[in-house]
Amino acid sequence: MAAVASQKPGAQKSHKAEEEIPPDYHRIVILSPAAADIFEKLGAEPLVVGVTKSVHGFPKAKRVGSHIRPNLEIIASLKPDLIVLSSNRFFSQQMAKKVGGEVFYYNPTTCQEILNNILEIGSMVGKSRKARRMVAMLSFKLSKLKPLSYTPTVLYEVMSRPYMVAGNKNIVADMVNLAGGQYLVKIDKRLVRFSCEKAASMKPQVYIYQVGPMNKNP
Repeated sequence: MAAVASQKPGAQKSHKAEEEIPPDYHRIVILSPAAADIFEKLGAEPLVVGVTKSVHGFPKAKRVGSHIRPNLEIIASLKPDLIVLSSNRFFSQQMAKKVGGEVFYYNPTTCQEILNNILEIGSMVGKSRKARRMVAMLSFKLSKLKPLSYTPTVLYEVMSRPYMVAGNKNIVADMVNLAGGQYLVKIDKRLVRFSCEKAASMKPQVYIYQVGPMNKNP
């Protein structure tokens, strides 16, 4: 509150004007569930016309399948001007061309890249000021992380069949290391096909598994 009160009237007006800049896109389809939370936190729900079925919120948006099985026909019917993807593995460039609209890839490998992406998305949806506030808040929280009394070794299961774990290029590795742990897999990939025997031989002190469309039976 003090920082706002100390600003000059001209500075306040400048910020207000920036917040009123029209968004670049008005019909957004989000096929990256991880990105959906950013759009929601920024208050950009009215601009989103389609999301995957695993995404909560966005009551007016149409469900367009899952991020690994997107429904091309439904997406095309929404006439998006922006499609948000995590990769082109399940939604190829050819599919994007058929649908039309631009493509934004949300695939951060570090926490810092998440903060950068928040600013990018904020600019695209006309919420730059709110995005900067969000980044400042998250940066403050990261700065308050306290070191652990020991460094636990960690392994993260992405999928049980076939058995796959997060690699060193997966954002999970950066999160574990920032939190004071040591991520065990040093292979520079996002996903690494592994064996249960190899995982057991590494003797992780902490074993984490995700639950979702890619890992229904961990």
